[in-house]
Amino acid sequence: MRKPVLSFIIILAALAAAPGCSVDDVRSMAARAPTAMPTLTKTPRPTYTPIPTHTPTPTVTSTPVPTLTSVPPTPAPTLTPAPPTDTPVPPTTTAVPPTSTPTPVPFLFQDNFDQDDARWTDFTNYWRLKDHQWYWGADLGLSGGGLRHELCLNQSDCERGAHDALTMFLGPDARGNDPQEWTDYRYTAKVRLGDGDWAGLWFRGTYVPDQPSGRYVGGYYFEIKYVSGGKVGLQKLRTSGDTAGYWSDPIRVGAPRYEIQQGQWYTMKVEVRGDHILCFIDDELVFDVYDSDWPHGTVGFWGYQMNDARFDEALVEPLT
Repeated sequence: MRKPVLSFIIILAALAAAPGCSVDDVRSMAARAPTAMPTLTKTPRPTYTPIPTHTPTPTVTSTPVPTLTSVPPTPAPTLTPAPPTDTPVPPTTTAVPPTSTPTPVPFLFQDNFDQDDARWTDFTNYWRLKDHQWYWGADLGLSGGGLRHELCLNQSDCERGAHDALTMFLGPDARGNDPQEWTDYRYTAKVRLGDGDWAGLWFRGTYVPDQPSGRYVGGYYFEIKYVSGGKVGLQKLRTSGDTAGYWSDPIRVGAPRYEIQQGQWYTMKVEVRGDHILCFIDDELVFDVYDSDWPHGTVGFWGYQMNDARFDEALVEPLT
């Protein structure tokens, strides 16, 4: 149907444009046009008009993604308690506990006698002994405070006083341990003789309280004297016999002559390691002996018939 009509229209146009052709002629020709031409306006090509595939797209507008609306915007509750557990962690990881890496104290005991020290215990287990015969004074030391023993103090007759005197360090030591358990160490102190006979150091000492009179004391005495030109002495307390542990009946190991001046300060030092004993005066070796009777013990000061013996700067260091 489309080709005849189109051809007829083309003919009419050609006639209208031809010279000598009037309008009436064209109208006359149009009246004779085929009858099927009106069908072009009534049949709009139904296959073309719908094409609904582009306009509706219902899948985009009518079906929103439900997962976006159903998930709440609030964070998961299981994550909220996590920050408190994380915040205290940094201090524990960066800080080193002091107990894990303790810094050892370089000494076992030290006393410069800058003030009176209650850590010293006088041996008084004998009726003639008086604890006030050992006392501290601010001007009795090498350059300040010091300790002094005075046999005749508060005695009407010096001979009535005990000739042997001992004061002891019974601890605890600088590391919190019992000093009577010390084994290998170096003991150094300043000693000055003013008036009397012997005075010096007590080492590897043991003491048991509440014992019969004059007991129980163990250990060694390292001593000096200025009388008769001077001497150094080493004694040890007895381990057996009737006077075992008796503080005033030691066995003399040696007493060689050594020049000691009255009123002069001396550095006395003892080093004990196992059964080896070394004794020094001002860093000069005066005794080198072996003895195993007293393998451990604390330290102190000793005097025999001393009316003026002074002590200062006591120091005990461990030997490894």
